Amino acid sequence: MAGRLDELRKLEPFAGDAVFREQFRNVKLENKEHLATFIKERTGIIVNPSSMFDIQVKRIHEYKRQH
Repeated sequence: MAGRLDELRKLEPFAGDAVFREQFRNVKLENKEHLATFIKERTGIIVNPSSMFDIQVKRIHEYKRQH
């Protein structure tokens, strides 16, 4: 995972670019809209895509090791 987090450093040069930041926000919102649709279809719960999402995912083998 840490290797992939290092990829974020490549975005640092764009931090001051207003156009890039707007595009980045739009991509994030689009993905959150897809997630909100998925949640509604699976659970019937309506989630506001503008909400802050805090999601944790665990690998199954890590989960099994704890038991």
